[in-house]
Amino acid sequence: MDATLNKIYKYIFLVVSVLFTYFLFTTTASAQSPKAENKPVLYKLSGKIISSENNEPLEMANITISTSLWATSDTKGNFSIPQIKAGTYEYEVSYLGFEKQKGKITVQGNVDNFIIKLKPLGLGLKEVVVTAQEQKMGSASKIEQTAIQHIQPKSVVDLLQLLPGNVTQNPDINSVAQANIREISSDANNALGTAIIMDGAPVSNDANMQAFSTATSGANSSQKMNSMNDQTTSGRGTDLRSISPDNIESVEVIRGIPSAEYGNLTSGVVVIKTKSGATPLEVKAKVDPSSKMFYAGKGFNLKNKGGAINIAADYSQSYSDIRKKYTGYDRITGNLGYSNVFMSQSHPLSLNLKLSYFRNLYSEKQDPQLLSEERIKNNNEGWRFNAEGNWRLNQSWISNLSYSFMAQYSHQSDFSKMLSGSSVMPYSSSYVSGEFVVPFLPSGYYSEYTLDGKPIDIFGQLKANKIFQFSSETYTNIKLGIEWRTNGNKGNGLTYKDGLPPSTGSGQATRPRSFKSIPMMNNLSIFLEDKAVLRMKSTLLTLQAGVRTSTLFVDENQAKRGNITTIEPRINIDYQILNRRNNKIFNDLSIVGGFGISSKAPTMLYLYPNPTYFDDICFNSYSSDPAKQLAVMNTLAIENTANANLKPATSKKFEIGLAGKIKK
Repeated sequence: MDATLNKIYKYIFLVVSVLFTYFLFTTTASAQSPKAENKPVLYKLSGKIISSENNEPLEMANITISTSLWATSDTKGNFSIPQIKAGTYEYEVSYLGFEKQKGKITVQGNVDNFIIKLKPLGLGLKEVVVTAQEQKMGSASKIEQTAIQHIQPKSVVDLLQLLPGNVTQNPDINSVAQANIREISSDANNALGTAIIMDGAPVSNDANMQAFSTATSGANSSQKMNSMNDQTTSGRGTDLRSISPDNIESVEVIRGIPSAEYGNLTSGVVVIKTKSGATPLEVKAKVDPSSKMFYAGKGFNLKNKGGAINIAADYSQSYSDIRKKYTGYDRITGNLGYSNVFMSQSHPLSLNLKLSYFRNLYSEKQDPQLLSEERIKNNNEGWRFNAEGNWRLNQSWISNLSYSFMAQYSHQSDFSKMLSGSSVMPYSSSYVSGEFVVPFLPSGYYSEYTLDGKPIDIFGQLKANKIFQFSSETYTNIKLGIEWRTNGNKGNGLTYKDGLPPSTGSGQATRPRSFKSIPMMNNLSIFLEDKAVLRMKSTLLTLQAGVRTSTLFVDENQAKRGNITTIEPRINIDYQILNRRNNKIFNDLSIVGGFGISSKAPTMLYLYPNPTYFDDICFNSYSSDPAKQLAVMNTLAIENTANANLKPATSKKFEIGLAGKIKK
């Protein structure tokens, strides 16, 4: 009890420290800003974003300035950012299929005709970045379009080779593809603790229950070590092969301390943004001795401010050994997106809708070394719907309101047909404890069983932020958010033919179990974070501090424990001591550091494990005459094997370092 109280006091102290730091920065910044009896004068930055190739306007291009204010261009390429104080700002403009542009703009009054020309991406560019671009805050790396095209990935995992410390290897989708952050080799716990965020919502694997029996086989989908087990990820991280890498616009990997808006993790975050808006027709074919991949995608604008539609599809086939095609993997994905911006010149409201489909094909596998009737089959297909956007309100109490909603349904099926039994054995099918007369199983038979899972994942999030701007380089951005997650499984679970069990013999055994009987998981999270930037003469201090609290609601009777609540304080600091203002060598030299606590809630597989049954033979007399044979077995049924002491996985990260840049 004392240890728990000490933890609570420590968390409270950290939260108070965060809030105190925020008020200190706000007060300091206010003191530095010039005081006046009247409200400060605010200006408007407006202009046009066009293509440098033909001067055509670019619709739905995004522009962001250094204080986190943003705008989106309309059908004529026009954009407008109101309520800006005088000063010099850094800006960044991005548009899919064009080179990202960064620069500076000085605002001393209303800027009415700021023209920005973007260069189309292509082989003709003088300089192409083909590595991950490092970001100091949170030890993050950003992988852009040019780097993605350069590496020719077969799955998202192949992109992670561009991160510091990762090993380069040939792209491959034969085995399960999972993200491992700051790990050389694959690690199930690290992959489970890596949050995958796609288009603003998590790609969850928490409702995956494809395990034969947690009591007898752990998280494996088969009692035998065969290729069937190689394709399952129950109780582990997400299999990233269901995401087409050719349909990705950018990937951000946070290896250090993530923002408080990211939860249910321990290792880090992989943020994936898929393509949207108008894009040129793109057709790809990649062929090598062990794989074939085909992709086609196109985005086009609709007339009369109707927004844009983006369509993409791919097919992939891969074998690690062409002599053993039963170990291969086939995939087909389809993506349909719609995007639009309403009220672009006043209070722009962005809308991005995504519908995606994935499925593995030719999933039935037959090993030449198996018997002629033995089969292994893995099926996995699913649908995912996303809706996300941002609303620039520019009110006295709120700057932006962001929203994200996701619903995903999958159908997972693992089928096994194997020869079982070596001698005549008695067999018990009782679900209760006791002593029973039981039948005999034949000496050899083909047992068939199916693991039928239908995971359902629902996610919703609302974020509001308020920007207080004291000058062009001194501001604070407060963010408050709430999110809800629901995970469940409506599959039939483990099923097999009555009287022909997958395993025989005396000892620990299993029984059919429906996943529908397992309660759904619900998780409520609230987070508060502030990012403050303070210019102190020629140096710049950036502080990002926040706290996140989450509660996982569980069934107390089946989980043998109450709800799980976590508190996760996080802080990142970046102090730029050298820049072009105070030296001629370094463009940037900064001291960076951070501390954070992150927690990953148990998945359904760990919260609600299988019941287990111990079947012992009491009397066994077999005869070819059924009237003369008799078998009696004693069954001990343990209906609830849940761990009452189960806790979320928790990681504490502390890091400090130097980040610098000389020229480029």
